[in-house]
Amino acid sequence: MAAAAATLLPADVAPPRAEPVPVPIAAPVVGVQYDYVNAAIHGAAIGTIYHTSGEHVLSINSLDKDGTNHYDAIAAIPIGATITIGSQSAIMPVKATYIAGGMWSLTLDAWPDLPDGTYTVTVTP
Repeated sequence: MAAAAATLLPADVAPPRAEPVPVPIAAPVVGVQYDYVNAAIHGAAIGTIYHTSGEHVLSINSLDKDGTNHYDAIAAIPIGATITIGSQSAIMPVKATYIAGGMWSLTLDAWPDLPDGTYTVTVTP
């Protein structure tokens, strides 16, 4: 049985390649809207940040209120980045930790209780 002949291309012709698959680019966390709730996590509500009074930890959904996915951007937040919610800012002394269901845990150097409401959120590396 003869082996199948290989197709040879001239040296100046590149072999055909598959079209590149578009990869979604992480949406930056800059000026995005989230609902801020002072309560322990009651679910992974889209566009919500949860804060338990007296703790320096925020739980944030990967999806903002508009449904934009910030998963990759949150995963890439460097140690020492600043998160600003409304007019309040804090430094993240450790990397964000993925919890489950689209939720992340952000540990901060300090955090006051903000009133529940909708806030603009920005992360500055």
